Amino acid sequence: LIDYLEKILVNNLDSMVDRVFLEVSTENKEGIALYDKYSFKVIGERRKYYKNGENAFVMEKSISKNKHKIRSPSRQ
Repeated sequence: LIDYLEKILVNNLDSMVDRVFLEVSTENKEGIALYDKYSFKVIGERRKYYKNGENAFVMEKSISKNKHKIRSPSRQ
């Protein structure tokens, strides 16, 4: 998942994409922490987004057009 996320973020530098959005369950603490490491920010919440009634955070990351500004978090 981490390699895939990095490829998406880096490969879109040369396109017209300037922001990436995603939804993640408010209960998914590991997922939220991962996206936070990649500088995604919570910009909203979708109530009862999932079939089981869980809410989801809407997260956004601005994509820098300067490749030198992309930093992957250090893997532990």
